[in-house]
Amino acid sequence: VAAGDPVSPEPLPEWLVQEMFGASFAEEITARGLVLWWVPALRARLWLGAVLPDGRAAGVSVEDDTLRVGWVVDGKASSSAFVDEAPTWAMEAIASAREVLGV
Repeated sequence: VAAGDPVSPEPLPEWLVQEMFGASFAEEITARGLVLWWVPALRARLWLGAVLPDGRAAGVSVEDDTLRVGWVVDGKASSSAFVDEAPTWAMEAIASAREVLGV
């Protein structure tokens, strides 16, 4: 975890994504500009989405049986079962992740 910060989103390395989900999945998410990431404050769920240079992150849980979106902004991690509760800036990453995951 980045400097022990429980709200800092951490992208998984590409080699680990390939090992966990296969090379074709890793290539697809890279081509779409997405990453798999996690943040301890969101119960260590694995998320598919984007981690932006300013520390914000948004995506869709890959571990839930139902749709769950999550985002991190200004040191606060949030998640919801409703896409419309996510901030506007997060919508593009969430939409791309949903397309990849088929949810």
